[in-house]
Amino acid sequence: MKILFIMAQFQVPQFQVEERIIGPLTLKKFGFVAAGSIVCFILFFLLSLWLWLIVAAIIGTIAASLAFITVNGQPLDKIAVNAFGYYWSPRFYNWQRKEERRVFELPTIKEAPEQGEEQALRPPAGGSGRIAVRKNLRDLWQKLQTTKAPIPKREESLKSLEEPMKMKKEKYGAFRAATGERIAIKKVNY
Repeated sequence: MKILFIMAQFQVPQFQVEERIIGPLTLKKFGFVAAGSIVCFILFFLLSLWLWLIVAAIIGTIAASLAFITVNGQPLDKIAVNAFGYYWSPRFYNWQRKEERRVFELPTIKEAPEQGEEQALRPPAGGSGRIAVRKNLRDLWQKLQTTKAPIPKREESLKSLEEPMKMKKEKYGAFRAATGERIAIKKVNY
């Protein structure tokens, strides 16, 4: 008898934690504290005592805040670099729409097959209508391109479209402007 254990698998989040080198300090935090201490030590020999106390307090505060303060999980040095980059770079954004040219490929119309080929392509059960329609369309297209004689149905339909346009009368209306005077305008119906 075999016993099968099915264990549920869960995704474990991977946290990136910097290694602690000296006590609770990571290498970066220790570097900020050490740099501030070295600068204060050098300035002790260059400045008078009262001026050194003021400068050392400022430098120590900056070094300690860069080492220990985090805002929303981000260290202060990263926030300072991002803020400097934001204020230093220009903030004028000019949006320009990119024109995308699309190319559409239209399918080509194949020539109708000859009589011998037409018989071979004809479907067995009543499918000859497509080939006949294709041939009629090709003949009509050839007539439209090459004929000088009017095609009766085509010219009649064009004449029926021209008559209402000739009979259309121009209509005018009155418009009262903001100043109170009346202005005659032409009505245009689209």
